[in-house]
Amino acid sequence: MRNEKSTQWIWFVLFCLISTASFAAPLRVVTSTNDLASIAKEVGGDLVQVEAICRADQDPHAFEILPGQVVLVQQASVYLKVGAALDFWADDLIASAGNSRLAITDCSRGIEIIGAEEHHDHVHHGHVHHDPHPAGNPHYWLGPTNLPRIAINIRDALKAADAENANTYAERCSIFVARVDSAYAHWKDIAGACRGTAIVSTHSSWDYFTRDFGLTVAGIINPIPDVEPSPVALAQLEQAIRAKNARVFFKEPFASDRIPAVLTRDTGIRIMTAPSTVGGIKDTEDIWSLFDYLTRELARNCAGH
Repeated sequence: MRNEKSTQWIWFVLFCLISTASFAAPLRVVTSTNDLASIAKEVGGDLVQVEAICRADQDPHAFEILPGQVVLVQQASVYLKVGAALDFWADDLIASAGNSRLAITDCSRGIEIIGAEEHHDHVHHGHVHHDPHPAGNPHYWLGPTNLPRIAINIRDALKAADAENANTYAERCSIFVARVDSAYAHWKDIAGACRGTAIVSTHSSWDYFTRDFGLTVAGIINPIPDVEPSPVALAQLEQAIRAKNARVFFKEPFASDRIPAVLTRDTGIRIMTAPSTVGGIKDTEDIWSLFDYLTRELARNCAGH
């Protein structure tokens, strides 16, 4: 009888342990953008529940915090920032949440930020004034060569917050990095014929993308978001397009069509809808499909000339 009760007790304890492991709540992770959320899901898998603050149709340079987003951060264990002064508003969001358990990671750590040196003196208390990139260009996720470093930063954040699953995070990160290496080679093949091509863009989002795919930037129509170029600046931009034989205009989905239409009419440059974030348009729901789309459309538009 005693042996039977002991056996039942052992099975009960095992059931409780298995149930606890099976139904353990996922680690709550909040990110500033969809791009970091996509990579966090790759590294964390089913062990994490990820929420992004800034939607794909919102401008992270000028973002307003909502009460519901404060609640998300209050419930989170990890917050992943873009850094490089892009999501300067995240500091106020985190402070408003008052979550003493929250671990905060700047995902730009270890990444060489383009233009950081010349912008160093423009950062003032973490807030953006007239310069949308006061700490250099923060759109580093648009360079495939930066994706492994982002994943490693996220891996380290998840391991620190959830040591019990550290090995899983490390394994998934390694798988992600290996997939990036393979995908980058594929993306370069797709866009290979465009190497050396000059582009024009709505905003200075594309420095890392152009670097990694061998493109050059002939001009930008909105160095400051939502401020259209003057007639003189527009004439100079058209002159640069002709002089550098710029072939493709990278137009972000939320940008106005007016100036790109003028440039197309006057110079023949082709307009390419170019989302700079995951989910910016249909069928770019993760980091892989974003670069699939960008390289495929770049190749198609280059071939049109």
